[in-house]
Amino acid sequence: NCGDYPEMFLFCLANLLGSLVYTLLNVEIGFVWVVGQKAATFNARTEVFHHCLCIAFQLAATIYSGFQYFGADVEGKLDHAPMWILFAGWLCVIPLLYFTQWSQGLWEKEVDFRSFTVPMNIHFVIHRYGEWTMLMLG
Repeated sequence: NCGDYPEMFLFCLANLLGSLVYTLLNVEIGFVWVVGQKAATFNARTEVFHHCLCIAFQLAATIYSGFQYFGADVEGKLDHAPMWILFAGWLCVIPLLYFTQWSQGLWEKEVDFRSFTVPMNIHFVIHRYGEWTMLMLG
């Protein structure tokens, strides 16, 4: 019975809520608080655009798995369609990301990549991955 297994619905819902929080963070960076930082606002606005497509797929997967879970009065088999929908949403963002970065060089003759990319703070990333590794090792 599909009603006995809420994990698929909760997983899709958690992915949707996580993406919404990340998108709201980028909306705050791109449209509200960061003033005068052209690269940060451009990067945040393109992330909002990319994640809107992903959120649409995650919403579809959440609705589908919700119908499976809450409408499970009838005996039905569990299928993995929500997982495939989430995977398709993740795959759709990758070509958009590459096209956005690649298209910047098409419209401008002299491309200054510092105007639309934000470099990674490598010390912060190494520190965070170290913390995550220690957390997982226990």
